[in-house]
This record gives sequence, C-alpha cells and structure tokens, in this order.
Amino acid sequence: MNVLIKASEWKGRLIAYGGGSGISIFSSEVAAKAQEAADMAAQIPTSAFTISTLVSVGGLLVVAGRLVFDIWKYLDERQQAKKPK
Repeated sequence: MNVLIKASEWKGRLIAYGGGSGISIFSSEVAAKAQEAADMAAQIPTSAFTISTLVSVGGLLVVAGRLVFDIWKYLDERQQAKKPK
C-alpha cells in the first residue's frame, strides 16, 4: 500500500514538472500570438471592452470571495479544535 502512495505522489510530480516544461517550450509561440492579439485589441473601440471587463472583474470577485471563505473556514475550524469539549 505504501508503494502505491509513493507511486501516486511521484506520478503527480512528473505531471506537474512535465506540464511546466511543456509550457516553457511553447512560450515563444504563445508570446507571438499574445502580441498579435494585443495589436488587434488596440484597433477595437474601447466600448467593446466593457462587457469583457465586467466579466473579468466578476470572475475576480468570485475567486477573491472563495479565497476569503476558505481562509475564514480554516480559521474557524482551528478555533473550534482549540475549544475544550
């Protein structure tokens, strides 16, 4: 059983390291495409950015809210564990 746990742990590490290496290989191609997208975005009127900006800000608020909730939950669980029963 211990061998399976170790194998699973190493499999996760290999996936993480392999994924990171794959990203660095394609980074120059992605940078070129990002520059092309930025050039195209500069030609779009600013009113077109309002919906995408609202969606982005909304997503950011959801992620920030989830982070605050997770921290609050963690601190509450620690406080409950310290209380004598």
